[in-house]
Amino acid sequence: MGSHSCDCPVGIAPIKLLIKFSASAVIAFGTPMHKEMAMLRSTDQVVNLSEIEPQTTEWLWPGRIPLGELTILDGDPSCNKSSVTLDLAARVSTGQEMPDRTPGVAGSVLLLLAEDSLEKTIIQRLRAAGANLDNISTFREDVMLPDHLGRLEAAIAHTRSRLVIIDPLMAFLSCDVNGDQKVRRALGPLKRIADQANCAVIMVRHL
Repeated sequence: MGSHSCDCPVGIAPIKLLIKFSASAVIAFGTPMHKEMAMLRSTDQVVNLSEIEPQTTEWLWPGRIPLGELTILDGDPSCNKSSVTLDLAARVSTGQEMPDRTPGVAGSVLLLLAEDSLEKTIIQRLRAAGANLDNISTFREDVMLPDHLGRLEAAIAHTRSRLVIIDPLMAFLSCDVNGDQKVRRALGPLKRIADQANCAVIMVRHL
């Protein structure tokens, strides 16, 4: 697009400049874009939403915690987030109803806990909540994400867990927790694992 002057209203001039800039961008990046378009046409990397079969959401706690998904429980320190998750673990381990009296889901629970002692604190809290400890498991060794996702996936399959609790999330991330993309790369595969196992994953995070 060549440069030329014209007597235009003031509001038109920015539009002309924007068009000139956009045209330059197409010229500079047109070739790679065309290659990408050719790749999409040849490899079927996209799908129309009309071809996807909708699915209904299954719930661990109806309306609050879905199965097959990641749920983040945020809260200030010392506001009983861990007590809430252990209460949920106890309910799932015995098939009790949820706190709002909606139907519960019975199944196994897998715990990844970093802050409280299993022997001195966790077991006592679970017993007080009426948990069936035979249905609650944890790891003997440290598990870090995303380094040990395979180990976590195998444990979920072995225990047939319906609920996984990671408390707190940041203690189990081996990547830079200040790098958004790195955290996403850790949680993306975890979402896939939850979906395939149809289990709920609750991740506790301190504000």
